Amino acid sequence: MQTSGVLDLVLTFRAQMPATMARVAAVLEADPAAPLELSITGLAERAGTSAATVTRLCRLLGFSGYPALRVAAAQDVGRGDRDRAWLTDFGDSFAPGDSPSTVLSTLLNAQLVAIRTTAQQYDLAALTDLATRIRNCQKLDVYAVAGSGLVGRELAARLARLGVNAHAHIDRHSGLPSAALLDENCVALGISNHGDTEDTLGMLSEATRHQAWTVAITSSPETAMAAIADQHITAASPHSDVQPDEVAARHAQLLTADLLYLLVAQVDPARTARTLAATAEAFQ
Repeated sequence: MQTSGVLDLVLTFRAQMPATMARVAAVLEADPAAPLELSITGLAERAGTSAATVTRLCRLLGFSGYPALRVAAAQDVGRGDRDRAWLTDFGDSFAPGDSPSTVLSTLLNAQLVAIRTTAQQYDLAALTDLATRIRNCQKLDVYAVAGSGLVGRELAARLARLGVNAHAHIDRHSGLPSAALLDENCVALGISNHGDTEDTLGMLSEATRHQAWTVAITSSPETAMAAIADQHITAASPHSDVQPDEVAARHAQLLTADLLYLLVAQVDPARTARTLAATAEAFQ
């Protein structure tokens, strides 16, 4: 059964082709989808040769005839579409044929590098000051959508257990009205890997406009969100070829959220103990 792609076969047998057959091969090289659009006569006319020559080419390549070549060409086009879709969704760090152990090793390395790079870039003094500001603020808004929204909701829920008036907003319809009610006694924190997510950027901009202390958690200080925020925290995703973005960035964002949660808890240990006890008692 024929398994090689049509174009690969054409290139393999090119040197064995007479001039008339080589003209058909040249058409296939320039336009691999030509057999899907043209009849055998149409392909022959485009190549300036005969249908019989096209048939001989098909047999040289290992196909029973033109219909079989057309089927193989259709499979090649479909494979190309799948390959492009794979690269878009998963990048080139993972291949469809990778073994499970290879996938695990690649993923683990990407996550470890992201976490270590993030930890090395923290300004712990600035984060400690932020923790105090969060503990004492009247209200904390956390803006994050899509994959970052999972981290945003987790952070807001944890801080709420510490007694912080924290709310997560995963779309502009809830976030913009909330941001409009903030003031200088409030904190707004936006989470976005690339730092240019339209909804998150819009919500953080609105919070800035109302004088809240704004914080951007993004992969680089050069992002649009970092430019408008009072404070930036880097959650690195150095493996930019790993897709989707959540795979590369989520654990660095989670590390940042966990660190902030613990630093806020340390600001007033007695209050932390009381609020955690009270929320735990609610489930009894």
